Amino acid sequence: MNGNDPVATYRLQLRAGFPFPAAEAILPYLDALGISHLYLSPILKARPGSAHGYDLVDHGAIDPELGGMEALERLAAFARARSMGLLVDLVANHMLVGPPENAWWMDVLENGPASPFAAFFDVEWALSTPGGRGRLLLPFLGDWYGDALDRGEIRLAFEPETGSLRARYFDLDFPLDPKTYPAVLERGLDALKERLGPEDPGLVELYAVIAGFDRLPSRLEADPAAREARHRDKEILRDRLRDLCARREEIRRHVREAAGAFNGKPGDPAGFDEIHDLLERQAWRLAFWQVASDEINYRRFFNINDLAALRMENPEVFRATHALVLELLSAGLVDGLRVDHPDGLLDPSAYFHALRDAARARGIAGPWIVAEKILAPGETLREDWPVDGTTGYEFMNLLHGLLVRPGAEAAFDRIAKRFTGEGVSFDAVVYEARKEVALSTLASELSRLASLLHRAAGTDRHTRDFTWLGLREALAETAACFPVYRTYVSSRGVEEEDRLRIREAVERARAMNRRIEPPILDFVRDALLLETPPATLAFACKFQQFTAPVAAKAVEDTAFYRYGRLLSLNEVGDDPRRFGVAPGDFHEECRRRRRVHPRSLSATSTHDAKRSEDVRARLAVLTEMEEAWRIHVMRWSRINHRRRRMLGNRRVPSKQEEYHLYQILAGVWPPGLPEAAGGDLLRRVRDYMIKALREAGLHSSWKQPDEAYEEAVADFVARLIAPPAGKNAFLLDFVPFVRRLATFGFLNSLTQTALKIASPGVPDVYQGSEVWDFSLVDPDNRRPVDFALRRDMLDDLARRWDDPARRPRLARETLDDLPDGRAKMFLLWRGLDMRRRHRRLFLEGEHLALAARGPRAGHVVALARTGPGGVAFCATGRWFHGLLGGEPGLPLGEAVWGSTVVPVPEGPGNGGFRNVLTGELLAPQETPAGKVLRARDLFARFPVSLLLQESGGGGGRGR
Repeated sequence: MNGNDPVATYRLQLRAGFPFPAAEAILPYLDALGISHLYLSPILKARPGSAHGYDLVDHGAIDPELGGMEALERLAAFARARSMGLLVDLVANHMLVGPPENAWWMDVLENGPASPFAAFFDVEWALSTPGGRGRLLLPFLGDWYGDALDRGEIRLAFEPETGSLRARYFDLDFPLDPKTYPAVLERGLDALKERLGPEDPGLVELYAVIAGFDRLPSRLEADPAAREARHRDKEILRDRLRDLCARREEIRRHVREAAGAFNGKPGDPAGFDEIHDLLERQAWRLAFWQVASDEINYRRFFNINDLAALRMENPEVFRATHALVLELLSAGLVDGLRVDHPDGLLDPSAYFHALRDAARARGIAGPWIVAEKILAPGETLREDWPVDGTTGYEFMNLLHGLLVRPGAEAAFDRIAKRFTGEGVSFDAVVYEARKEVALSTLASELSRLASLLHRAAGTDRHTRDFTWLGLREALAETAACFPVYRTYVSSRGVEEEDRLRIREAVERARAMNRRIEPPILDFVRDALLLETPPATLAFACKFQQFTAPVAAKAVEDTAFYRYGRLLSLNEVGDDPRRFGVAPGDFHEECRRRRRVHPRSLSATSTHDAKRSEDVRARLAVLTEMEEAWRIHVMRWSRINHRRRRMLGNRRVPSKQEEYHLYQILAGVWPPGLPEAAGGDLLRRVRDYMIKALREAGLHSSWKQPDEAYEEAVADFVARLIAPPAGKNAFLLDFVPFVRRLATFGFLNSLTQTALKIASPGVPDVYQGSEVWDFSLVDPDNRRPVDFALRRDMLDDLARRWDDPARRPRLARETLDDLPDGRAKMFLLWRGLDMRRRHRRLFLEGEHLALAARGPRAGHVVALARTGPGGVAFCATGRWFHGLLGGEPGLPLGEAVWGSTVVPVPEGPGNGGFRNVLTGELLAPQETPAGKVLRARDLFARFPVSLLLQESGGGGGRGR
């Protein structure tokens, strides 16, 4: 352990409007806040104008829109000067394909299987497509291929600067196979010969270039030497063509006119025959984007057509994609990596071992590596993954679960059922969504799996009668019944954990679909367990890469928008069926984290979250006021009935969508906003609801948007929240309700923040959420952050803290105007200062669960950290609505807490505990059951308490 060990991370969403220099400008503020590491979104070269960086095009370059390598070096140096570091988001699974900036992909399009980069991408070249094998389906057209061609939208063009021929579709370029160049270059050649004469040196050179292109080995050539010759010679020939066109205007004009002659004229379909024939000879096949779900033959990131998956299990691919990243680590510019979506990799364990080995080979000692792994309830991170932990979804959801009152579950079932008229279980919603995704959105991936398994079945006389369709149905059913994102079967074998989950999935599939012949499901099970011939290893590994996107698309991006009992539980990595978390379960997970992965991130909001931490904290309060919630939503629905629009025989929005909307409004409504809203809030909620409609896929979808339905929902939103103040019966009832709700939500947020600070793991702060942040799913959570406002707020708190006499009052003063967010920033600032002074205590210290006693014991969650440097103590309240009898207020003092006490562990000395939020010293009381602190003292000035008893030598810098 040393002074560079992490205290807390701060996630920054970099983009052209917020590049490295902007991050550098706020470093002093983040350092003062207590942040030790900037947690940066991807920094490698991405699509021009990218809003997030996950659509990268070049693993070998720092994104120039962020400032490039020079700006990164300045940021790293500035961070290092403040004893801060950088944790960088690494995208290992996929790349953006489409823009010419992706040189690897362009080479694959040009040369097909003969490209030296063909093995970089996960392409099934053997799959037959119209026009023959060895072609790559490119589903990038906005309409059917023939219609787009007949409108002249696909055109042939010559690029004289590179000597290359390309097909163009709006802003997309598709390079032609150089072996097909002669078909273009020979067009009108006789006329050129007549003009220049047969002995013209330029013409002679052009003939030689054409002959050279014609002699190139085919892109389907398997011989390595021939492929190498093709790769070498086509570059030489293109350079010759480029230079010839640069020297001779007549030649350049000829090539341009020859290319243009292939482009037909709209209204004359026969005029497009030649360009169609030429396109059919390429290594790729252009297609309508909707064709992808059925016929695409490259693995994608989920169902995003222009994000193609990489074969990271190929050592050459690993070296090419990680050379720069390892250089950054070796040079000390980057301290750690957050690996995006490892479940997309063929063998995540092997990948992480390769990453560690590559770092050691460069002399990089133990880089901090966290995995973006979504763990289902009850699932733990694999022991054979050499990582420091996860990005913290499981912590985020356990922490939120403490704020949800389990006793309200039955009431919320009744409310949702009565309001919507539906009583479908989440199990049923997820099952249907998984089958839908497997059979439609990812149908092409499912078909490839069925083909793999069908070939394996054909090798045995006992299974050769299993049809492709029968196997496909069995695989879809098994994927729909899978209990986790994926298993991790590999050439190393099948772990017992995976064995149990595979058997569970197959048995559930058997129960859900009696049409499938039992022997077929037995064969699927045996193939996944590697209990059939060795040929099924490839199938088992590919199946794992299939179930992960099925789960993600079906659960996170579909079921979470169809099922809305309590939206704060519809979160990445959470399970809406888990209605509340017992403190004992929370503490057990904390002890496990400290023991296994003490440097896991402790997140409360992420860039992938459906709703920010403060929105979820507010919605959790509804579980304490279920009867009031029931009364109000029923009243709102009656008030707004006439605002719903009839579309045919449907009333819009649906009752499910209306219930969803009321929760969203309750979660995001600014408490200080009067009884009317427009502008920014209206736009945000309207955009969110349209995204929710398309994700749910019931009344609109991304594939087939129903614009009339979406417009009706958007109009409903506007009618609810945009009219003038005082004239809207809905808002006159809604706004007072949400103001009351918000007060308790603020207190919940403080509880989340305090427990994040004190628990095992590294606290992670999403950009802007150091004060209240009521963001929704992206792109809403990528809105610009007002750092000047936050810096001024922190400066003001620091000035007042510098007066020791004022410290006892400062905590209480931050509560005077709860909506301004100072209370949250104050708590985070003081808590991170404590962590920074005592790094070893919080990274190594034991986690002790402390059970309160007394009349309000059920409203207390408390813990202690014991170890190097002393004892840290954290006590927080929860279920504040019930604690305060439903009346908005502050849970402070004896009138609220009565005789409730919290036990404290034995510290390194006999002194008291210093409250890091007030500077006051609290002395434990001796009781027959041991030392205790009174809740009325712990919560005398602030709703949470952070205490410290030092033994000297905190182990880190602080102030």
